[in-house]
Amino acid sequence: MVRYKLTLLLVSVIYMYPLTVQSLDFQGQREAGQLWRLIQQVYQRLDTVLHETHAMNDVNKVLLQACDVEHPDSKLAHALRAEADQVKKNRGLSIRGAYTTKSLTENEGDPSAYLELSWDVWRQGYLGNRQQARELGHQARIAGMRAQVEQQKLTYRCRRYKLSQTFTGLLSRLLSLKLELMEPVYRIEKRAYFKSWSYLDDLLVSEQDIYLLRKELKNLNSDPYWDNALKQALNLPVIDVDIDAVIALIRKDDTQQRIGLLEKQLIREKNSYRDRDRLRLFLRKEFAVGGSSNNDGVVAGVRFTIPLEKKHKQQRDFRLAYVDQKTELSAWERVTRTRAAYQSLNEQMQRVIKQQYRYLRAHERVRRSLVEKKLDHEVQLAAAVTRLRAVLDAGIELVRSKEELYRRVNEVFLVSRVDFNPDLIQLNSLQTKKYRARPGERSIYLWSRGFNQYSNEQIFDFLEAKGISRVLLSAGKAVEREKMKRFISEAKNKKIKIESIIGNNNWTFTKHHKGASLAVSAAMTVSGAVHLDIEPHTFAEYKKNRASYLKQYLAMIKQIRKVSTDESISVAVPVHWPATVYAELDSSVNGVYVMAYGSDKPDVVIRRLQKVLENISNRKIVIVLRVSDFADEWALENMIAALQQRTGVQRYGLHTFRTFIKKAGAE
Repeated sequence: MVRYKLTLLLVSVIYMYPLTVQSLDFQGQREAGQLWRLIQQVYQRLDTVLHETHAMNDVNKVLLQACDVEHPDSKLAHALRAEADQVKKNRGLSIRGAYTTKSLTENEGDPSAYLELSWDVWRQGYLGNRQQARELGHQARIAGMRAQVEQQKLTYRCRRYKLSQTFTGLLSRLLSLKLELMEPVYRIEKRAYFKSWSYLDDLLVSEQDIYLLRKELKNLNSDPYWDNALKQALNLPVIDVDIDAVIALIRKDDTQQRIGLLEKQLIREKNSYRDRDRLRLFLRKEFAVGGSSNNDGVVAGVRFTIPLEKKHKQQRDFRLAYVDQKTELSAWERVTRTRAAYQSLNEQMQRVIKQQYRYLRAHERVRRSLVEKKLDHEVQLAAAVTRLRAVLDAGIELVRSKEELYRRVNEVFLVSRVDFNPDLIQLNSLQTKKYRARPGERSIYLWSRGFNQYSNEQIFDFLEAKGISRVLLSAGKAVEREKMKRFISEAKNKKIKIESIIGNNNWTFTKHHKGASLAVSAAMTVSGAVHLDIEPHTFAEYKKNRASYLKQYLAMIKQIRKVSTDESISVAVPVHWPATVYAELDSSVNGVYVMAYGSDKPDVVIRRLQKVLENISNRKIVIVLRVSDFADEWALENMIAALQQRTGVQRYGLHTFRTFIKKAGAE
């Protein structure tokens, strides 16, 4: 009976039978628990595999992959240049000589000798060779420019094939995750079929999945061509091309016009030294030596040719017009083909966006199932497995669609014949699963009381639900140390950044600066980043001693920075400090968390932030909002949206975790 119930439970994974874990006995629940653990493991690894990188360096590496293939036209250009140099060196000078005798009998008859020095001036001579060298030079320059164009095309075609390698490792890991999930499901379905609890056509569905997954993985892993690609799993961001800039570069490029000018020059000069008709003349005069009338006199003469110009103007004009039309057509066709390639890229972009949102929806369903399970809500195991299967399929298709997107980006550069430049690539604003309808980077203050009160799992679930990617975690004595170590370790796997909050207001004063530096160095070993919560403005004597306190505060920051030169250090500051203090902090710390508390009105907050906005780099500013200042999360989000639009600041902090989790009703 136990096996029957368990089998029904697992069969319900595919057929959605409403059977729950609670209806099984201890053994059945244990085996169902194993399947739940597998779901959680696959889901966690999926997050790691599909962590998206937004680094332009990775994009550039992919679209600038080297292809060590040389187009043969470059050799032709070298050959023509060499031939031109050789012909140019021939000046048309030649020496001819002969020696003859009237008889082979020794001493019979007088031997005669003939010696000639000649200079060919025109045909195959000095002028002709110079003209031929010019033509060969033109041809070499044309061949060189065409070789560059063809080399560029060849490089982009080569990169088109290399793009497959870029996505192979990621695809292989996703296929392996799906296989890991489907193999136990298939075994249960097979048992159900032979137990007569299901039909063959039901079994064939999962059998097809298993067969295709194994076949594709075998192909990927057995081909040595993919060896290096399988070692990395790079999930590249969605990108676009600045088509207006590409078209502008096409119109600016005059390569085809320069080729056209050289071709027209060749038409005008081509074989002018060969194609002309010639009038050939030979003048000769005999001179008698010593008045002798026999044939022993001297003969002198000159031989020359006069080229006769024969113009073929109409034929030449037709050829020149052909070059002009070809050049004009080439420019038009280049722009047209580029726009067509970009249209194809846009169509693929639409598919990627749809697939991205399909993945986000499927991912959210799995996340919700796992959270409900942790909260001991009644959750269908069937629904959880089906949803995980759906998110794996969506992830696999997303990778395939991104691969095609990158191919089409490469195709735009191929047909446009524009050299790849990172400035021509735009990162798409499409968000990853961390987005959760909350734009910008989110961080939250997590003090010891809230941290100790909730389990690490509950904290991570809440962070994921709210799209929070950075935690400012109290490192005070009240924090449970072992729990904190586990939390920081898990946070790294989940791509959540941790900054350890430390600070004592007394550190402001000079006599405590050395101790502050030592405390920061120690805290760095815990999380690798420190957030200083030191507030000299809270002292009763602050107003009277403001200049002195702030001067000592800045000196403390400099002292800490000397000890921790490369580490990440951020500070919490109020909105009412002098502008000069903010300006000095901008060059000393990595982040400035501005406590914009006490109002839920954007105009008020923006007015208070003016000195900060004017003196601190936008990328370093984190506007911290107090959750208790807002009626609900909707009001908080409206504030963030208004601040983003009007200030351009993209980083926001929330104070505090404990208040937020209560307001969100997640306790």
